Amino acid sequence: MKLPKSSLLFCCFSLSVLFTGGSTTPVLSAMSGRESAQGADKFIYADYKYLTLQLYVTGVTSVTVEFISKGQGIRIDGASPQMSFKVSKGFNTYKVPLNSLTQPSYVETRVKPIDLLKKLTQVNISVACNQCVPISGTVVIDNLIFQN
Repeated sequence: MKLPKSSLLFCCFSLSVLFTGGSTTPVLSAMSGRESAQGADKFIYADYKYLTLQLYVTGVTSVTVEFISKGQGIRIDGASPQMSFKVSKGFNTYKVPLNSLTQPSYVETRVKPIDLLKKLTQVNISVACNQCVPISGTVVIDNLIFQN
């Protein structure tokens, strides 16, 4: 298994929880803090159709990508628009269609993904397990790219 010499993000995790689920989340900021405070108008993520990323994941079989806007006037009372998908063994490229982002069913205040993408400040990539036993693993993230 050959990984890139300089990955965007490398994270080891340990999920050892006493309840029915757990998660660990590397956070990728879409902008620096200063740019985020000034507004997200320099780069409009809503103009793109996909987010592609390369992942190498051990220990779990699925990943969730969550799109977040902080300090930009978007009100979200629960989880932001997101997409979960299964990961395969090895270092693979995954394509997240931005028009397929949804919020979990328990979220009362809904936000249109296109509105959030116009003011995007952060992307969370989470690994999780449901009713899991204590587990540890590795997440390697590289080449996170917004594409048409």
